[in-house]
Amino acid sequence: MRPEIQSDDKIEIREATELDNEALLALTRATPMGGKIALRIDREPDFFRLLRARGEAIVYVATHEGVIIGCLSAAVHVAYVRGALEKIAHVGDMKVHPQFRGRGITLRLIGVLQVRLQAECVDVCFSLVADGNKPVMTIAEGKHGTPAQVQLGRFFVEQLIPSPFAGRSKKYAIERAAEQDLKSIVTILDQVSRDRNFSPRITVEEIRECAQRDHSAPFCAVLVARDGGRIVATLTVDDTRNFRQNVLVGLPSALRILLLVLRVLTFPIPGFNVPRLDAELPMLYVRYLGCKAGHEEALRALLSQARKLAYEQRVTFLSLGLHERDPMRPVVDGILRFTFTSRSMATSAITPERVKTLVDLIPYEDFALV
Repeated sequence: MRPEIQSDDKIEIREATELDNEALLALTRATPMGGKIALRIDREPDFFRLLRARGEAIVYVATHEGVIIGCLSAAVHVAYVRGALEKIAHVGDMKVHPQFRGRGITLRLIGVLQVRLQAECVDVCFSLVADGNKPVMTIAEGKHGTPAQVQLGRFFVEQLIPSPFAGRSKKYAIERAAEQDLKSIVTILDQVSRDRNFSPRITVEEIRECAQRDHSAPFCAVLVARDGGRIVATLTVDDTRNFRQNVLVGLPSALRILLLVLRVLTFPIPGFNVPRLDAELPMLYVRYLGCKAGHEEALRALLSQARKLAYEQRVTFLSLGLHERDPMRPVVDGILRFTFTSRSMATSAITPERVKTLVDLIPYEDFALV
């Protein structure tokens, strides 16, 4: 069953096609994310590519006299929900051109997407809102007749400052992963995924693809920590700028001053790339992070090496996002960093009461693909 096209005051809702790519890229540039720290996430050259990296891409657009003025997307994929795999949807790209806000366009997009997800038997929907984005939070609270979202707490997205020094671990050997390591890596990651809601099941093929991009563009490195030759922890450092490009468009005054000071202090050091307003932030992301029980300290050693790789790649930040209740969060303690905060929430397209049973669990998000 497909939702019917709706028409009102020359505004129509329809499913997007590949022919809408350029218009969607332009809409993205016109609608930066609100919040205390404002970002614009560009999607050059293919708006749909980031969604496909997550799963099946579903995009609806609002048009006015044939011109795209709003959109909403869902990436449907299989993930763990209370330890069992099921099809869920990551909902995002809630955008309306500034000239057309206040006309109920977002509500209509949500209604059409909900019908589509119901038709495909997708129940649980997960989304993120930048902290301080009040208009989106109002919609998420169900004040306009939309399904109310259940808030699941905050994600702290840590923008770690790269370092020229990796440091040494007395207990753990830090190495690049080899082919024979992949099964051990996936075993560790699958256990981490089972313990977190909305986390996908990681496959050997996914980790192999990352490992094979070692020393090539875009940069990617799969690291492991060994204890007595046995792999006990892992992480991947990934450059996803082919999917998305981060542009800093707004900062509180205090952070502007801090960046100015940081720019002065790091001027003699060629490896540091201090962020600037209205310029792209070259970044690497920490993905596929996990360890065996009792080896949490190995994550610190891995992260130290990852920061050195980020320095060598001359990026501004190494980004790592973890939920506020995630037991791995202490891995960033003591590291110079900026912190973005996102609110996580979930709703149900079919059984509204179900999501209330998920609030006690730790949600997962891959911020490289948001």
